[in-house]
Amino acid sequence: MSTDSQMVVSPDAAVSEDALVVPGQISQALRSGFDWPQRFSRRGPIAKDFENKPWLNCQEDFNSPRDAISFFLGFDDDDVRYHGRVRPILDICQNMDLHDLPSIEALDSEKRVAWLIDGQRHEDQINFRRCLGALTARQLTEALLQPRYRVPLTANSEEVDNPQAITNSGGVQIFDAERRLLYLTNLDCWSILALVKTAPVSQARLLGDFFHKHLCSRTSIGVAFASQGPQIFSLEFHLPFRVWRITKGLLKDERIKRSDSEALRSSRNVTYLMPPGDNDEESQVHGIYSGHIACLVSGYDYWRWTAHFAIDTWFDEDEGINDQVTRYDNDREDGFEWDPCSGGQDDAKRPYWYPRVWFLRIFGIRLDQIKDEWESICHHLGQSIEREDRKHKNFLHESRLSPESAVTQQHSKHLIDSLEKTMMGSRDILQDLLSDLHELVKVGASFMSTEVNFFLNNDGQPGQAAECYPYLTEIRGRFNELGQLSFRLGKYQERCSFLIQHCESSRRSALQNLSPVSEERFAETSELRNDQLLAVRPRDEDEVRVLAFSTLLTQAFSQTTALFSADGVIAFTRNWQSFLLSLLVAYGINITIVAALIVWLQRAGRRVQNALDTGPGLPVVQPTQNSSDSSAVALRPNDEAVAQGFATDTSSTNSNGGGLTFHFRRRLSDRFWLTYRQPERVDDVELGNRNTPILEELA
Repeated sequence: MSTDSQMVVSPDAAVSEDALVVPGQISQALRSGFDWPQRFSRRGPIAKDFENKPWLNCQEDFNSPRDAISFFLGFDDDDVRYHGRVRPILDICQNMDLHDLPSIEALDSEKRVAWLIDGQRHEDQINFRRCLGALTARQLTEALLQPRYRVPLTANSEEVDNPQAITNSGGVQIFDAERRLLYLTNLDCWSILALVKTAPVSQARLLGDFFHKHLCSRTSIGVAFASQGPQIFSLEFHLPFRVWRITKGLLKDERIKRSDSEALRSSRNVTYLMPPGDNDEESQVHGIYSGHIACLVSGYDYWRWTAHFAIDTWFDEDEGINDQVTRYDNDREDGFEWDPCSGGQDDAKRPYWYPRVWFLRIFGIRLDQIKDEWESICHHLGQSIEREDRKHKNFLHESRLSPESAVTQQHSKHLIDSLEKTMMGSRDILQDLLSDLHELVKVGASFMSTEVNFFLNNDGQPGQAAECYPYLTEIRGRFNELGQLSFRLGKYQERCSFLIQHCESSRRSALQNLSPVSEERFAETSELRNDQLLAVRPRDEDEVRVLAFSTLLTQAFSQTTALFSADGVIAFTRNWQSFLLSLLVAYGINITIVAALIVWLQRAGRRVQNALDTGPGLPVVQPTQNSSDSSAVALRPNDEAVAQGFATDTSSTNSNGGGLTFHFRRRLSDRFWLTYRQPERVDDVELGNRNTPILEELA
């Protein structure tokens, strides 16, 4: 008995999300748009002779693979319109001579790449043909050339099915292969030619799209009913994915495209993103590899259908693991026969017989596998970016704590270059990955809003809504998780862009501090400031004192006037006595504040002067005679650090035009904030210029 009957659940157990609408709530017009034709629920007559005969047998001569494949696909390769669909297939098949196409030996390849499961269900009885195990392309061709259906019996000039098996010359019963599951790994030229050689007319056009989407790594999920030719249905999904693998060396896909001599699937070495490890880990290569999963289910009804399943496994270095056919061959020798399309999760002898249920079951399993692979990539990339981000934050923290000695300039440049290189590589990887993941999530959302209704019919046909609900909820959950992974990768990409911008700004800042242009600009600014201070005359100081005294006199009067003009604020009577008293109080407050400020400034100045006079490494002011008419003042700093919390950073500015050389001390410690001494005016007879003012600036 089939296990399909065990999977039936109540419609009340269905999810309530909008993506899965209860069929009873769908409008009649919508239901009719997604109903399956009634012909698929009946065992109608089919042209079994055509199903047993390969489509290529209808054409006798083939001079090139272009002719054979173009005929098989029903396209005219000379028409530019079809180049996009035919050329990718010809790219893989290359320049093989198909004169020997009828010869099976011409398709021989020793790689085992296929698995075939043929069975029949008649009146709740399931029969299977003998399992052939892992097959090469040549062995697959031999198996597919065997008649799929027995020649029907005739009664009164009408064909009737013969449910009984026939016995071959070896005494083995052979049943009709009404349900055929064909599992392929690493679809290459030999596998393609094996299918082209053996496929009947009902599968030819569908296989053309199947080859094209799989080889070009397209994303697609859909349901279709044939509008011309054999009246069949088709269910398909095409899912690109990426994997993270650790191998002894970077792997390359052996399938080479003739057009550009590039591998069909991409490989990317990401070992530089990993932290240094032990000797064993250092000899290993971390790589991100691309792959694709394709599934096509087509048939005449719910009992007679074919499933083509193709998956890439070329990035798995060891034999007999994951989805390689050798794994299932080893299990078969141990007495276990699994369905490879389900990833070994379903027993091949207890199958999901109806096409809609089987399709959703396989779809959910493979979508979960893809989600796990994306999760692994997201984990590794996230760790790499977070590790570099922590390194960057530690570097900034150390720089703030000890800006002069924490990190040397050369080491700082090395850290910035290393961070920028890693982040740019990570950003490029994320951009490539997100394009595939975004497309997958988008196509999945489209499927859950439209094509999902093809699986929500309560029409009494096999594989109706009640049987599909459990798998649809799993599929919806996987797409939601993939959407969350897409969001995480997007955040990682934004973080990479931010760190790259920070590296660029840090590099520009460092270049500006070291460039001659910045030194010249600093010199010009300092010279201009010195000239402005030197231009101050005694009468200018008198004007400042007069303005300050005038402000002190008028400030108190303005405050008192403003106070008396505020209605509702003053509780006492407003007259000339109270105004005079308030004015005197305001003068007293202002005078007290000014006096306190003057005393504080004088004390602060004395503390600074005492520190300069007593501290080691004090700059010595020595008058020097310049060859020009103007005098020169040089503040010559000692090589040792200035004590009492003064910073050691000094810079010099040369003014060739005026002959003045100023040495500025630019930073004070937290104890002494930026302080400027009052410019002093002296008539220095020793300098030979009585009119040259001397400015000492500590900044």
